[in-house]
Amino acid sequence: MVCSSEQERDELLQALQWLAGEGGNGPSLQDHTVLSRERLARMLAELDAQYEKCWSILTQGSTFQQFKGSRILVRYVRTAVPRLLRSKSENNNTIPFQALLKEIEQVRIIFTTVEDKTAPTALIKAADLEYVMSGCRGSIFPKINGESICDDNRALVIGAKHGVGLQAKTEKHRNMWVEALAWLEKMVKARQLQREEALQFQKEFANAHVLDPLLSEGAWFTKHGLHGVSKRFILSTPTQLYWLKEADSPLDSCVDPIEWREVKDVLRGKQTAMLHRARAIDVPDELCLSIVYRQDRRSLDLVAGTSEQAFEWYESLSSYLVETNEKLANERSEARSSAEKQLAAAEAELLGEKESRQRQQARLGMDIEETKKELAERKAALDAEQAVLIQQQVEQLKERDDLISLIQELDTRVGSLRENLDDQ
Repeated sequence: MVCSSEQERDELLQALQWLAGEGGNGPSLQDHTVLSRERLARMLAELDAQYEKCWSILTQGSTFQQFKGSRILVRYVRTAVPRLLRSKSENNNTIPFQALLKEIEQVRIIFTTVEDKTAPTALIKAADLEYVMSGCRGSIFPKINGESICDDNRALVIGAKHGVGLQAKTEKHRNMWVEALAWLEKMVKARQLQREEALQFQKEFANAHVLDPLLSEGAWFTKHGLHGVSKRFILSTPTQLYWLKEADSPLDSCVDPIEWREVKDVLRGKQTAMLHRARAIDVPDELCLSIVYRQDRRSLDLVAGTSEQAFEWYESLSSYLVETNEKLANERSEARSSAEKQLAAAEAELLGEKESRQRQQARLGMDIEETKKELAERKAALDAEQAVLIQQQVEQLKERDDLISLIQELDTRVGSLRENLDDQ
């Protein structure tokens, strides 16, 4: 598929990067904006299958032997699951990837006795997971003569405060739990990385924006959502919009805050499907406003206490949205300009290399021609020398033949003289 924007691509890649590059050994997807439908469907199906497989293992729980000093205890290991993840598992609901990462951090690995599975004897928070491995390395497992006893059924779970050594019933049982816990660890680290990147972005974004005090101080609104009508305290930071149950609630308690860079529009009055439902029929139009965000155009639908409050918030939100869009447009323009400069520099470098290769080829061609000419001259000289040698050989042969004839003639005369002497 072709993503309609870099933002949509980034949202998609955030859920896919654990299957390629970041979480596995496949190619990185960060530099690509085009994905085939078949590949996208395959990766999403793999992600969902991985989620279901690992989560079913962690939530069902299982019995292990736990090593504690010189003692070996029988423990039941399970996970305490937050509300949103329970809803996902029970109702097969879809969870936004960012909300999933938030909930994953709140998971706890609980150790109980087999007899009483409600009373924890120990726990490790998913947020504190450092690594999970197969084998019996470390000081947790018992040793004989200073060496650990290797066992294919053992695994080590290390948290920030302490580690736990476990022995499963079979190697397959051990491998299933190691894979599931490693997946949980990877998702938690993804959340930590996401938080660091978000904080960095907030710092940079906040330095360039001045937020209206009306938005930063917050106000109470009636929120109309899929699950009903509720009172929520709405406030904004330079980078995100939050709706909270209480005015002093921590910002992290907001399940799915709205990124300002994802806001598409601010609407005044009843302009969304949510505010045209039966429960909003009697609500005056001038009290309503909606914040539309993300590519699927979700909306945060609010009803103010007074028309003045609705108007003031609409003006402040609209003004800040315009400023944010201008800032993001400038950033994209600068990034595009930087990319174009880099591309131009790369093209110039390639052109320079091409011209250099052409000059080298021209020099090589000239060298080859000169070499051919020199070889031709040397060949002609050798041919001339060879002709002289042949001529000399011919002359030598002729001289030899003349000498042979002369010797034969002399020999004949000597013979005649001998015969004459003998006759006398």
